[in-house]
Amino acid sequence: MSIADLLKEVPIPDMIEMTYKIPTFRLEDPIGEMTKQIYQKDLLKNVKPGMRIAIAAGSRGITDLPAAIRLIVQMIRGAGGYPFVFPAMGSHGGATAEGQKSLLNKLGISEFSVGCPVYSSMETVKIGTTADGFPVFMDKFAWESDGIIVINRVKPHTSFRGEHESGIVKMLVIGMGKQKGAETCHQFGFPSMSKNIKEMAKLVISTRKILFGIGLVENYKHETCVIQAVEPSDFFTADAQMLHEAWKHLPKLPFKEIDVLVINEIGKEISGTGFDTNVVGRHGNVSPSVTRIAVLNLSSKTGGNGNGIGRADFTTKKVFEKFSFEETYPNALTSTAIESVKIPMVLENEEDAIRAAIKTSLIADLTKVKLVQIKNTMDLECMKITKTLFEEASNLPGFKIIGEGWIPMKFDIDRNLENLW
Repeated sequence: MSIADLLKEVPIPDMIEMTYKIPTFRLEDPIGEMTKQIYQKDLLKNVKPGMRIAIAAGSRGITDLPAAIRLIVQMIRGAGGYPFVFPAMGSHGGATAEGQKSLLNKLGISEFSVGCPVYSSMETVKIGTTADGFPVFMDKFAWESDGIIVINRVKPHTSFRGEHESGIVKMLVIGMGKQKGAETCHQFGFPSMSKNIKEMAKLVISTRKILFGIGLVENYKHETCVIQAVEPSDFFTADAQMLHEAWKHLPKLPFKEIDVLVINEIGKEISGTGFDTNVVGRHGNVSPSVTRIAVLNLSSKTGGNGNGIGRADFTTKKVFEKFSFEETYPNALTSTAIESVKIPMVLENEEDAIRAAIKTSLIADLTKVKLVQIKNTMDLECMKITKTLFEEASNLPGFKIIGEGWIPMKFDIDRNLENLW
C-alpha cells in the first residue's frame, strides 16, 4: 500500500480564522528611551576622539536593532570616535565570515543602513581561561578595537534554563566568541550552560573592553517593551531582571491540549530553533501539550537554515529540498544540540503532511481532532482553529472571528495549501 493510499481517507477538518488580544505593553518611543538612558547614565564617557568602537550585532530578528545601531553609530561619531559593526553570532551564518555578514544584511544591518563599516571574520583571540579551565575567545576585530558596545534581545532560551539565557551576558561569550567560543561553552551540554556563560562573561568584562550594553525585551507582537542601557558592572543583574520580564511577555498558544499544530514557516530569524519551543510546548514541561507538529515551509530569510526541524514530527519535500546542510549543521555541531537538526518524516506535499499528523495524533475519532494552524511562533495574534477548540477559544480575551466562517483547507494542483494567509 502506498503512502497516498494510507492517508487519503484521513479527514481534514474545516477551520475558522480567529484573533485574540494578549494583554501587553510596548514602549512608545524605544529609541528615545534608549537615548535618554545613555545620556543620563553617561555611558559615552569612555569614548574619546580617535577611538575605534566595535558594536556587536547578533543573528536574531530584533525589531529595533537597526535603529538602535544607527543611534549608537551617530553617538560615537558625535564623540569623535570611529564606529564599526561586527557579527556576534557564534557559529550562525554557516560559521563563515561571508555568511554572517549576509545574515546581518538580511536583518537590515549593512554599511548603508546603519552608517558605518561592517567587519566580519571568524578569526578569534584567546583572551584568558576561567577558574574551571574554560578558554574564552573574542572576535579579532572586536579585541583589536578600543571598546565594545553590546546590543541584544533578552528572552528565554529554547534549550536550557538558568539565571542567564539568551541576552547580553550570553552574547559576550557565545556571540562574540564566534564558533570557537560557542563550541567551548556548549562542550558539556545544556545542564551547566547558564553557569558556564556567567563565569566566562566575568572574564570578558574583566578585560575592560566592554563600554556598555543595551538589553531589549519584546512583547508577543515583536514590539520593544523594555530597554535597559547598562554599565558592564550591572550586566548580570540587568540581564537576570530582563529575563524575568521576558517570561511575562512570552506569547503562548492559548489552549491546554492540541492534537495537531500546523506551522506555516520556521526560520532562524524567528527563533534559534526555527520555532520557539517555549511557545509551542516542546521544551521541558512548558505548556501547552501538543501531540504532533507539522512544519510546511522554511522562511525566506533563513537562507536554508533548517535548525529546529528536528523538533517537528512531519514536514514537506519542499522543506527538505530547501534545507542547507552547510547553513544548518555548523551551529548544531558547535552547540551539540543535534536533535534540532534531525530530519522528521518527509511527506510529498502539505496535504499529506497535515493528514499524516492527524492520522498519528493518538485520538480515537479523527473527525474530532484539535488542530491549530499558525504562521510562525512570533505571530500568534491570528490563527486558524477547528470546531473542537471553539468553546475554549470563545473564553479568550478579545476573541474575535475574522475569517469567512468555517471553511475547508484548500489545496492547489500540487496539493499545497492555497489559503495559508
